[in-house]
Amino acid sequence: MCGLCGVNGTNYNGNGKAFRELLIANEGRGKEATGVMWKHTDGDELLTKKYPLAAREFLSEILEIPNWTKTEILIGHTRFSTVGNPKNNVENHPHSYGDWTIVHNGVISDVDGLYKLCGIKRRVLCDSAVIPAVFHRFGFEKGLEKLGGWFAIVAINKIEPHKVYLAKNGSYNSTIFIGRTVSNNMIFSSEERPVKALSVSHFQASCNSW
Repeated sequence: MCGLCGVNGTNYNGNGKAFRELLIANEGRGKEATGVMWKHTDGDELLTKKYPLAAREFLSEILEIPNWTKTEILIGHTRFSTVGNPKNNVENHPHSYGDWTIVHNGVISDVDGLYKLCGIKRRVLCDSAVIPAVFHRFGFEKGLEKLGGWFAIVAINKIEPHKVYLAKNGSYNSTIFIGRTVSNNMIFSSEERPVKALSVSHFQASCNSW
């Protein structure tokens, strides 16, 4: 069980504070590694940073996120590993292939078959790493149809970096709670408590939705 969270919106005053609260609230879902992807308001480049540390250590030692941070997208992942040693940082989230970068909570089945379907060689043990390869080969919607297992996924395509894709299938383990802040930004999290605390309204994403 991993944790996903994020903030999306151009009213960036307080985005950093909200994101740190969301990321730390998800630490209990995975302490073996933490990863973040973000995009500044003044550019289209998607930046990533990941390291085999729990969220609090990651925020203090690897990536400082100030309260006033000029980012319109901040997405985080806290990892509880199933396949792929988190001490090998390539196994940690975010995972990228082609134009796609993703974070994932869940388990993807028939990973070797998916790599074969995409026509590429498997280089990462973590099952999540196949997801951006599938999206690169088939697109987001059709790619979701190829994925077996259970999942909650957050993805960004560098061709349209202002857009955040969220999806979950039928498993109740892959929760995503989505809220709207007073500054009209979107926030989301695997854990409901921080979304409820930071939002003026919120809801839980339904099964098989994107």
